[in-house]
Amino acid sequence: MTTISDPEAVPAAAEQVRGTGGVLPHWKDGASFVGTSSRTAPVYDPATGQVTKQVALASEADADAVIASAA
Repeated sequence: MTTISDPEAVPAAAEQVRGTGGVLPHWKDGASFVGTSSRTAPVYDPATGQVTKQVALASEADADAVIASAA
């Protein structure tokens, strides 16, 4: 597992969703990728309770691919 201790090394959420229709993508091998599922779930701002974006939900195939790449 990779631990990132430098917050400056992690791109802002706005950079992550650019080009993905406003949906936070999956990550594999240090890069974002579009999964095979079209399902999403809301991401809430805990301070306001407002939905701020959507996060992609993984399919079984997506999970298998990520697990295999980590092995």
